[in-house]
Formats: sequence, structure tokens, C-alpha cells
Amino acid sequence: MVIGKGSKERIVWLEDEAIKHFRKLVKLANARGDLQLVAGCTSTLQKMWREERTRLELPEDITIHTFRHTYGTFMAYRDLVGTQRAMGHSDIKTTMRYVHEDARMIRKASAQWSAALHTDAQGDGTELVSDSERAKHGAGSA
Repeated sequence: MVIGKGSKERIVWLEDEAIKHFRKLVKLANARGDLQLVAGCTSTLQKMWREERTRLELPEDITIHTFRHTYGTFMAYRDLVGTQRAMGHSDIKTTMRYVHEDARMIRKASAQWSAALHTDAQGDGTELVSDSERAKHGAGSA
């Protein structure tokens, strides 16, 4: 849980590998004596990222904020409302600024939808309707 922009509490989901790498970077910064993680201050994190970016020989235009856009894009193709919540946006329009068109992801989402339709064609049609939609129309939940 972190406190983000607008003093909102947010849950930040990180994969084990990302946590392991971040801990390594924090340990290195601490050993050098330049670890200064202060609420509302991103300078140490930015410095750590610049050093890591240089080590990996990545272009300078790849910033920490670039990862936020990447996350927004990848997640939105799976669950736009969930992405909005995970990013801490009160307005879906703000989330949409982080979503970029990606033909591969559009094809994948389309293939998943087609597979779901094909699977559902074997059943009664309820699998494609959310519980909340079913409740609105008076149908029982799955």
C-alpha cells in the first residue's frame, strides 16, 4: 500500500522478480550511502532508474513513467475498470490516456473473445454475461 497523488491510498502490485530486482537496487544505493527514499520525493528512485537504464543500454526516453503507460496498456486490454482502480484514477478518461493501441494485443483480445464465444456456443449463453448484468435482467447467477 502506498500513498499516491491526491493523498490516495493505492495498492501497488509487483511480481516477485520485480521485487527481487528492486531490493537489489535499494541495497546497492544504501551501500553507496545515497538511498534517500522520502515520501513525495522521487529523486533517489529516478537516479537508480537512470543508472539501471544506462547499464542496460536502454534509450533515455524510457522513463519510470513509461512503465506506467506500458502497465496501463497491457492491463486495459484485459480489464479497463480494474486498470482504472489499480492506477488510482477516479475518471476512466484519465486511464484511457495511458492506453496505447497495440495490434498484437487487439488480435489476442479478439482471439480470446472468439474462443469464449465458441466455448459458449456449446452452452446456454450465460458465461458471457457478468453476474451484475444477470442480476439486472433478473437471471440467476452462475
